[in-house]
Amino acid sequence: MDISNKLMRKLKVQLFTVSACILLLASCTDENTSPTGDDRDNFTGTWTCSEQSTINGSSTFSVTISKIGDLDSVSIKNFYGLGPNYSAIALISGGSITIPNQSIQGGYTTYGDGLKSNSKINFTYYVNFSGVSDTVTAVYSK
Repeated sequence: MDISNKLMRKLKVQLFTVSACILLLASCTDENTSPTGDDRDNFTGTWTCSEQSTINGSSTFSVTISKIGDLDSVSIKNFYGLGPNYSAIALISGGSITIPNQSIQGGYTTYGDGLKSNSKINFTYYVNFSGVSDTVTAVYSK
């Protein structure tokens, strides 16, 4: 085989490799980016919450996350297992969810944050009621 054939063959292999890499990268998508452009779409729906509380121990219950407003806000109904009439407001950005410091009806205050990965949201939040503070880790799953 002469030098020009070897060079041509090497060039073809390199071109194929570069093309394959471009196709592979183009096919990757970020699971936390909604095709609609509204990151909240990845969070809305009914979730099973498995909570570990320093005060209440382990518990499992359903929560419903719904869009509110036009921007980045959602409502988490049955937050902390308080019942469907109790909700916390959270803010969504990409795959992150943040519960800003707020009062929930019934005298509870809370704040915290979480991260969505695959079909789960891993949360850490803090709840205060009548001067008693609770640290909670929770996994919301579908």
